Amino acid sequence: MSSAFINGISSEFPDVKITFDKFHVMKMMNEAVDEVRKQEQSTIKN
Repeated sequence: MSSAFINGISSEFPDVKITFDKFHVMKMMNEAVDEVRKQEQSTIKN
């Protein structure tokens, strides 16, 4: 889902449609939110 991945796939397979499934998109979003939550919690404790 990175731009490098998309560019690589597009250059090797120009006629392929790239799709992202909801499960993996939500997984990535939850991981990002969790990382921010941990950083904020650490800031509050100190």
